[in-house]
Amino acid sequence: MILIKMCKKVSVRIQNAGRSILGNFVLLLFLFAALDVKSQTPGEVKGYFFTDEILASARKDSSRAQLNLAALQFSFIGDYQNALFYMDKISQPFNKLSPSDSASFKTLSEIDARQHISRIAKDNRAIIVNEAHHNAQHRVFTQSLLQPLYERGYRYLCVETLNVKDANLNHRKYPVLNSGWYSIEPQYGELIRSALRIGYRLVAYEDTTDADGLRREIHQAENIGEVFKADPDARILVHAGYDHIREDSAVGDWGKAMAGRLREITGIDPFTIDQEIMMEHFHSTKENPYRELVNASKPAFYAYDDSTLFYGPLNRPKRVDARLFHPKTTYKYGRPEWLTMDGSKKYYMLDPIKSHLPTPCLVFAYNFSEDKNEAVPADVIEVRTTEEKALILYPGKYSLLVKDRQGKIILSKVISVAEH
Repeated sequence: MILIKMCKKVSVRIQNAGRSILGNFVLLLFLFAALDVKSQTPGEVKGYFFTDEILASARKDSSRAQLNLAALQFSFIGDYQNALFYMDKISQPFNKLSPSDSASFKTLSEIDARQHISRIAKDNRAIIVNEAHHNAQHRVFTQSLLQPLYERGYRYLCVETLNVKDANLNHRKYPVLNSGWYSIEPQYGELIRSALRIGYRLVAYEDTTDADGLRREIHQAENIGEVFKADPDARILVHAGYDHIREDSAVGDWGKAMAGRLREITGIDPFTIDQEIMMEHFHSTKENPYRELVNASKPAFYAYDDSTLFYGPLNRPKRVDARLFHPKTTYKYGRPEWLTMDGSKKYYMLDPIKSHLPTPCLVFAYNFSEDKNEAVPADVIEVRTTEEKALILYPGKYSLLVKDRQGKIILSKVISVAEH
């Protein structure tokens, strides 16, 4: 009954880049039903699990909801490749591009996405960026926007996953396991932590009324709108999931999604950035075919001219202001190199202690000043083999905990990550 109830809140996503209507419906119905709607607050399946535990659950129940959960759980332990792999099991392939669409796109100019966002920020009161919930890269990108937007007057970060019951977050200055659902993923935790460190006020805007899909979008927009009521000069950055950033009026049974409702309620036209539709997949056959036409070395937009960014073919309805293209992931010590996007994070090699550890084991790094019994870790990885593995951390002092398959702490030590 719970699944049926949540399914009623899921809209059909008909993306303008070429998936079939039926394919989108099947994908989104199950993708969001299990986790996206009311599991923004903590749930029973929340936590950090070993690979064999995740795989055992997926073998026992191979439903789309369980495969989606597997992708999320792999993301929680820093396994980006398996997160992509298991989400691809429920992803629908895109249709091929028409020759005219392909030819048109090849005439576009590549521009640095972060520089462009920084430039247009002064003329916008609200910037909304989305994520696919299994893809930590999307959180790292939003985190990279925090400082330049703060310098342009942005003071509020509205985050979909936050639990309104964590009333102490802005005072405590770091997320805990009960701060939200997706925010237990370390890079989400770092997004929140960085925002608080810079000086943002975190805003939980999720609907808390158990409304249907249409009312949920309205309530989300109303909750964000309260920021503008309390601070008429506010500039806000919103980090949302999937289709909530759409501004058109044809979002299935929602009518309008949160971003469209926000414009309707406040009169403020948000600048909306989609990271999901052009994102990387494990299997290239599942990627949007526009990705084959780009060779970006950094997060990029593509522009028709100075005022028109690529949001999809010009002869299709406009749903967002811009589609973001990320480069193909490269790896170092088994970790995606985009984890060091801001240039400040360092690799902390585990080789000196690995010989003393049973495998598999989970390695957690907690900021030393935070309560490691409840804080979201700064990084988590599973050590399974003898290959070189590294944590990726900001310079500073950390509590390192290693847990075995039974959850027993087999090593606890304090480590320091140097600036250089």
